[in-house]
Amino acid sequence: MPNGLRVPIRAGGVCIGRGVECDVGLDDEHISRRHAQLTPTNDAVELLPLGRNPVAVNGVAHAAAVALTDGDRISIADQVFTVEIARDVSGAEPAQWTVAHAGVWHAITRAGFTIGGGDDDDVQVPGSEDGAARLHRVQEALFIEADGDGVWLNDAPIGPGAVEPVGEGDRITIGEVVLEAHQRTGAGVTPTRALVVFPERVELRLLARGGRLALWFAGVERTLVVSERRLELLAVLLRPPAPLAPGGYVPDDVILQRVWPRSDRADHGDLNVLIHRLRRDLVRAGVNGPALIQRQAGGGGTRFAVAATTRIDVVDG
Repeated sequence: MPNGLRVPIRAGGVCIGRGVECDVGLDDEHISRRHAQLTPTNDAVELLPLGRNPVAVNGVAHAAAVALTDGDRISIADQVFTVEIARDVSGAEPAQWTVAHAGVWHAITRAGFTIGGGDDDDVQVPGSEDGAARLHRVQEALFIEADGDGVWLNDAPIGPGAVEPVGEGDRITIGEVVLEAHQRTGAGVTPTRALVVFPERVELRLLARGGRLALWFAGVERTLVVSERRLELLAVLLRPPAPLAPGGYVPDDVILQRVWPRSDRADHGDLNVLIHRLRRDLVRAGVNGPALIQRQAGGGGTRFAVAATTRIDVVDG
């Protein structure tokens, strides 16, 4: 921090800007309301510029995501932040997800690991879209996010913007290339799927523009900033109208009326897109979004899945 203080970058990340919802606020008219987001990865920190202007790292301007390492200096307006990365010296070797093709495996070592036809993609598939798919590690779990058409998980296509969990041995197909996912430790392949652990507490804070969602898992807090429509979706799921109760399925018609109160054109397709985006945001914040935001079998309802003992708070202001 410029004043010598430190701000820990937890799983939910740190937002810098001049908006009241930011974790670090800068009173400067030259920066955006939400100017930059810092998110921890396996062994580094990812910087994502959110405003119109690039963010300088070590004197070089960046308009797209960039991985930061220990000692990097971030310049925003006239403020300079220094990244300090604490190392784990416990000696434990965490499980590592990989994707393999034709006898070669690729370790997923950073946030937003991409597969596609671009020169900057981590695994390059000739003839496919740039950044066609993105892989996210969430604790011990792995998720795939499709950024375009033509991405398949096992035998099912993944729609653009959708996020799906990936299990041991699952197949990711892009074009003619099939990659197989494996979870490895020092002892070799460990065929496991991540357990679904519901939060012990959920707090949704409603702000003037957008809001903040905080979730606690075994005492560890994860937070994310949510935009207005996603905020309305969370609000109706966590504080549904009577006689509905939190944790139960809320009918789509109720959600559509609450999220799009002045539109008679919004339909289930719009709701599905919104759910995809909310799940993606949760995954990017280190939370199992598809397990928490659940669609009713056959459609017709959506719920925020919680345990019977989960404490839920929806706070205005």
